[in-house]
Amino acid sequence: MTLERTGPKVTGNVELLGVADSYNWNGPVAGTVRGDVLSFSRWDTRLQGEVTVAEEEMSGTVTFTPVSVSGCCPGRKMMGTKTLKLRRQP
Repeated sequence: MTLERTGPKVTGNVELLGVADSYNWNGPVAGTVRGDVLSFSRWDTRLQGEVTVAEEEMSGTVTFTPVSVSGCCPGRKMMGTKTLKLRRQP
């Protein structure tokens, strides 16, 4: 995930590696920062998250909502709410 912040508004891009096109979660995201909490989502809301920012890390949850359950995710591993932890890269 790459992000750029202007005041409370955040825009960026999500790129998940190894995700097949049929349930591709990659794309632009936008969100807001309130205190140390960042809330973000894709334009179509199929990917939504909320993380707490602490120095060089962000951790929280992200929810993946497929276009259709039958067209999603072998083993359904990439749907529902998951734990997310990110670290700033140099």
